[in-house]
Amino acid sequence: MTQIFLRGGKPTGYRLAIAESLQKALTDALGVPAEERFQLITEFGKDNFIFDPSYKNISRSQDLVMIVITLKAGRSNELKKSLYQTIVTELGNSPKIRREDVLIVLHENGPADWSFGDGGAQLLD
Repeated sequence: MTQIFLRGGKPTGYRLAIAESLQKALTDALGVPAEERFQLITEFGKDNFIFDPSYKNISRSQDLVMIVITLKAGRSNELKKSLYQTIVTELGNSPKIRREDVLIVLHENGPADWSFGDGGAQLLD
């Protein structure tokens, strides 16, 4: 499951391009099935989208996109780094987001922490 946060005002096509590119990166880097797609896009006004424009000496613009990915635990640090690079590459291709404007946070959990519907724990079955 992914959450995409950005400042409001971007056209629908831009937001959908972020969602498409992010899913492609998850599929390419982690082998996530293309149909395993659950995404939330949230836009904020400038007063509610606050960030440090130069934290860790990275120059961010007002086009910053914050991405939170919730996934099953167990992937190596190398695979996570590869995912980060794949995401910024894909978002750079479409919708042309600068690498510096992509912030990514991973939240890991276990198979028992997922129910895809019907009250089941499908990852345990």
